[in-house]
Amino acid sequence: MQQAAHDAPPQSGALAMYANPILAQSLLALVAGVVILVAPRVLNYVIAAYLIAVGLSGLFLGMA
Repeated sequence: MQQAAHDAPPQSGALAMYANPILAQSLLALVAGVVILVAPRVLNYVIAAYLIAVGLSGLFLGMA
């Protein structure tokens, strides 16, 4: 049985992109924290956007 092209390991010198949910959530939390510190009036919007983004990432990564 042959291995599919998308399952093959990257060639030397090639850049590979892998989804890392821990890194994405950490960066999102950092950005949200900075926005809240700079503009505390947008706290509700920042929290709502963060929860939606984390929920969607969990759904889509769980389905993969």
